[in-house]
Amino acid sequence: MNDKAILLLDAGGTQTLPIAEYYYLNGFNVIFFLYKKYTYGSGSKYSHKKVFGPDSKDEDGYISFLIDYISEKKIDLTIPLSDVTAELVSKYQIEINKHSNTVAPLFSSFSTGYNKGLLMKLCEENGFPHPKTYHVSELSDVENVNQNQLPLFLKPNITTGGRGMSLVNSKSELYDKAPAILKDFGSFHLQEFIPPGGKQYKVQLFRSKDGGIIGSSVMHKIRYYPVDGGSSCFNETVERKDLVRLCVEVLDKLNWIGFADFDLIEDPQTNEVKILEINPRLPACIKSAFKSGINYAEMIYSEAFGLKHKKYSYSTGVGLRHLGLDFLWLITSNTRPLGDRFKWFDFFSSKQYYQDFNVYDMRSFFYGLYGNISE
Repeated sequence: MNDKAILLLDAGGTQTLPIAEYYYLNGFNVIFFLYKKYTYGSGSKYSHKKVFGPDSKDEDGYISFLIDYISEKKIDLTIPLSDVTAELVSKYQIEINKHSNTVAPLFSSFSTGYNKGLLMKLCEENGFPHPKTYHVSELSDVENVNQNQLPLFLKPNITTGGRGMSLVNSKSELYDKAPAILKDFGSFHLQEFIPPGGKQYKVQLFRSKDGGIIGSSVMHKIRYYPVDGGSSCFNETVERKDLVRLCVEVLDKLNWIGFADFDLIEDPQTNEVKILEINPRLPACIKSAFKSGINYAEMIYSEAFGLKHKKYSYSTGVGLRHLGLDFLWLITSNTRPLGDRFKWFDFFSSKQYYQDFNVYDMRSFFYGLYGNISE
């Protein structure tokens, strides 16, 4: 076994599986931090130890638990796998780095990139394509919105998984929803409604401390559950150098360090692809990048220990299916064109993989499936 210990934080999601598999099969000592019994990570065989502790949303309790653990154990590298733990590692990296290596942006960079409202302001100031945005910090700000600007998306500046986001079609609806959003999430913004019909993309990048881009990948999100716009359940790697260049410019402005995952949407009226947000950690669908030849786990390790980065060869056309969600897509997609539904039955492509299923790690699938159903 390699003498290096890798600690994965919030290791319950499907993004854990390809990362842990790489480290485990290359001889590292892999440790998971978890707080739920039934998750994909808790069922995976690709860890040497699973440590159950506090929910990462309990900031003080989690950081105390983490610092105590890494100061007592020999942990060489700590990697966050959720938005919450990515924020905590960035915020507390000086203290964490006394006991373990991390690769994370400075908290000032993180705070701007992760805050959806501040990111939109950065795009405005630098001419980066983004949906037109109106910023709200107090209730009186909504009075400046004109009826002819509606419909608009109401989006909290800090949120995950679409929580708190909703479409408002009238000023009365905006007045009804705004107080609760301000109370529950704090400041928010209103964003132009991009009509359906355009493509959606994810762009992943790894930016080193010296500003170099070590690797990049782009995914076209093809199917979602719910059908009209939810979590992607089938995506495919594509070549979009223009989108990579755009996102690199954003990271350069932020002076971002480490991994970043962008969500972008195409406006079908103009065909312009616009930036929506930055996810500051490896996303649930990252396996398609690994299978396309872009090994972000290896990049994180090399960056953390000052090793020379390898060069990676990127392959397009790699498909990734979330088996559970894609099945739900099939049984609820009766309004979709027959051709789209027929494509669902393509299980035999040599370049198709499964986000939540691995024949060599079957227990992870059943643990994750049971955890999802029981929530």
